[in-house]
Amino acid sequence: MTNGNEEDMTLNNVNQLIIYAAILLNKHNQSLPFAKFSNG
Repeated sequence: MTNGNEEDMTLNNVNQLIIYAAILLNKHNQSLPFAKFSNG
């Protein structure tokens, strides 16, 4: 459903950054007490 608009590309890049940050935070938080809470 993407029209190839600049907005779509921007949203895609933002989503990739959020996913990448979430993965890094998840790896970093696994050794912390609230890791289970962060993982849902």
